[in-house]
Amino acid sequence: MKNGLKPLWSVIATAFIFTTITSSAVAAELEAVIDKARAYLGSEEALNGIETLQYKGNITIFNEEENQEGRVTLTFAKPFSQTIFLDLGNITKLTGYNGYEGYEQITQQVEGEEEPLVGTTSLSLVETRRLKASSLENLGFFRPYKNLEDRASYLGQEELEGKQVDVILYEHPGGFEYKRFFDVTTGDMLKSVTESGITTIEEGDITVDGIQFTQKVTVLTSSGKPQFEMVFDEILVNPEIPGRSFDYPLF
Repeated sequence: MKNGLKPLWSVIATAFIFTTITSSAVAAELEAVIDKARAYLGSEEALNGIETLQYKGNITIFNEEENQEGRVTLTFAKPFSQTIFLDLGNITKLTGYNGYEGYEQITQQVEGEEEPLVGTTSLSLVETRRLKASSLENLGFFRPYKNLEDRASYLGQEELEGKQVDVILYEHPGGFEYKRFFDVTTGDMLKSVTESGITTIEEGDITVDGIQFTQKVTVLTSSGKPQFEMVFDEILVNPEIPGRSFDYPLF
């Protein structure tokens, strides 16, 4: 009986060792791709030193009848707070998340009225989880936070518009995913696709404090149609932001 088990245990042991080696190789490849992508942006010291971040620029929202033009301000603070402020002229929209709750506040100036109409609503659990995932992605610079449930997996290489790219899948609680495509040679991130098929294309660079940030962001719907475009003209690294800036508005 013992002699009959030897070949079986040999196969199991070999399979285990092979799986362990393969897993270690994939993990090493993942770290190598992340390191290259971060090095493209800036030094580890510079990236790790970011506690708050703010983007300001122009936004174009593409509609079938008429496009909307305005200004946008994106503000982030570690570990995962953020606000998105849109100014479209007679309408402004503030979306925020402070790590516990999310909200959306719309202010509209109505012709003939002295005071604007203001409406504030709480975001759903799904919406707040999406904002949290977005904050982690924007502040982590491709490296998942330790001791959190988000994770990254290396999916290998493929070709993207004639370029060889490394592909990493970032997963967050709630089923939120970001599949990111990095230029094999430079580490530059060329494209990102969410679990729902929303595609983000990044172009151009703005260098601030030795860190390269994206200048132009174009977002496409799952069907490939342009949804909106942001072109940043000012990026602030570690700006002073009042502690309650991300909290639910009291007015």
